Amino acid sequence: MSDVQLPSEILNLSVDHRMELVTKIWESIAEDGATRPPSDAHAHILDQRLSEADSDQGALIPADEVFRELRDK
Repeated sequence: MSDVQLPSEILNLSVDHRMELVTKIWESIAEDGATRPPSDAHAHILDQRLSEADSDQGALIPADEVFRELRDK
């Protein structure tokens, strides 16, 4: 990651305003459809979770059953 220095105008904003700015930046990235491959650590975790899910299909609960149980509460 680069060593980008934030302008003092940003650093002088309130936390709420900086959070709003971060949200707007994040949304603009999502709108551009920009994607990045997961890091090696995240890829490892994803592979591990997929492997666990594939090895124990009986432990999975269909979504409609989960939603039905939530509605019934």
